[in-house]
Order: sequence, then C-alpha cells, then structure tokens
Amino acid sequence: MNDVVIIGKGKHAVRNIYPSLRELGVRIAAVASRNAEEAQEFVRQWNTDGHGYGDYRQMLDQEPASHVIVVMQAKNAVPVVRECLLHHKQVFAEKPLGMNSAEAVEIADLVKQNGGRVQVGFMKRFAPCYCMIQDRITSQELGPVRSFRYTFDVSAAAFCQTDRDFLYFVAIHGLDLIRYLFGETVSVKAFKNDAGEGCSYQILLRMQDGVCGVCSFENRSAHTREQERLEVTFENGYMAAEDLEHVLLRRGGTGAWQTLSECETVWQPTLNPASGPARDLYLRGFLPELRSFCADECADMSADNGNTCKLCDAVLADLQ
Repeated sequence: MNDVVIIGKGKHAVRNIYPSLRELGVRIAAVASRNAEEAQEFVRQWNTDGHGYGDYRQMLDQEPASHVIVVMQAKNAVPVVRECLLHHKQVFAEKPLGMNSAEAVEIADLVKQNGGRVQVGFMKRFAPCYCMIQDRITSQELGPVRSFRYTFDVSAAAFCQTDRDFLYFVAIHGLDLIRYLFGETVSVKAFKNDAGEGCSYQILLRMQDGVCGVCSFENRSAHTREQERLEVTFENGYMAAEDLEHVLLRRGGTGAWQTLSECETVWQPTLNPASGPARDLYLRGFLPELRSFCADECADMSADNGNTCKLCDAVLADLQ
C-alpha cells in the first residue's frame, strides 16, 4: 500500500476516510488544513509520525508521497485537484468533483492532456451488494438485463437547499451507480413534487442498449432513516439489493405449481462482536474504494465523473 497525504479533516473525512485508512494499515504521511498547528495535532491523534501543514501547496511541494486524498467542500475541490495533478500526484477526490459538468470535464481534460489519475469517491461501485449484482451482469448468468428500479430515501434538507444541491450531494451516488452498472443514458425524463417541505424526484431513464428504469429519490423529513433499494430484472431472473446489507437472487422458474419449482438465494453479512465499527465502512464501500486507490487497482475515473455530472445536469434541465 502506498503512503498518502490528505487535504481536509472535516466530518466525512474523520468518520469514514481516516478510519478506513487505519483499518487498511495505510500510513498517513501528512495532513493539510487551514491551520498548521491544528493539522499537526490532528496527525498525532491518528497515531502517525506524519506532518501537519496549513497550506496544501506547501505540502505538495515538500512531501514525496505520490498519492493525495482530497476531502473538502465541493466549491473548493476542483482547483485543489487541478493543483495536485500539476504536481504529478495520483488523486482520490470525494464527490462531487465539480458542481456542474463543465467543472468535471475540465479535470478530465487536464488528465487527458497531462496524464495522471483521479479516482472519485463513488463508493457504491465498491459496496459488496452492488459488486454481486455487477458480477451477474458481466457473466450474464441470468441473461441480459431488461430493466431496473432504484430507490433512495433520506432527509437531507440540512445541506440541500436546492435541486442542484440534492442532485450533486446525494442523488449523484445513485445516478453514478446506474451508469456504472447499465451504461450510458440516451433518454432522460425527470419530475419533482416540491409541495410542503423537501422534495420528491422521479427520474425515468433509457440506456444505450435498451435497458429502461426509474430512479426514485426522496428528500423529506419522513425519511430520517436512510433507505436504499436496487431491483434488477434479467431475462432469466431477478436480483434485489436492500440497504446495502441484503441481496436476493431469484432464478426464473417453470411456473409449475405442482412441484417445488421456484428457488431464491439470499446473502447477508455476519453480525457478531468481532464485526467492530469497520463493518459499516466495508458494506458501504468506503474501505474497498480506498484500498483500490492505495493499491493502484482502479483506473482513472475523471472522464466517468464528467459523464455522471452530465447526467445530473440533464436531470436538472428536464425537471418538471
């Protein structure tokens, strides 16, 4: 595993990024934030011999580590990632990398022109439940995919005041997952109901190879408990992943009620005292995505990020 340097120490970084790196045994060589003394103290808290910086540019100039993790507010991320690439660093950047497709494409163009690699924090691609579905899609064990239904319900009003906020801070994860599993979209139809507090979104998608589906997002106080479900209909079966912890596979049966002709398989994680707090980091995909970055197992995702942001912009443009 490569050493890393990190720009940012906010809530998401402290709750998910740093614990994942500790679990992986990755050495944090340096941390940069607004205050050098606070950054140094923060480094000590994570039991590392690394350095603290009050200026990320100084850290990029002085630290030899080739891998940089950028976890900061979206409005500041693009210029920081640009600077990292100009320093010839390998970059992991939390989403959203760009608050519109133009900013995302700017980073993709920079990588194309100057080389480098940007892995964007779309952790659902690495969640075990969705990896199981992706494996069946690739192997065509159940035949080709025909349709999908994706649902994500949450109460995110505290940090999502506009449709763009919600699409880029929350829904972008699900839309990226749909692109990753089923390919690019050729048609988008989007509706919303913003009556009362919060908003409900229904997005109809058709993909390049004919797969069609719907993404349903709720941003309302009724959903203080986050809920997530993906259903995929294949030619010869059906799969459903629920709340990142349960996957059901049902093969197409004969329909003969005279015999035991139907079969379902269910996978779920172990839960025992040995599971520990890292269990959530594994199941949500945080830890596997950082493992892939630190081990150089993931290809550049900057162009992918650009296409996901284009999909977000297409949804915003069509909202009715």
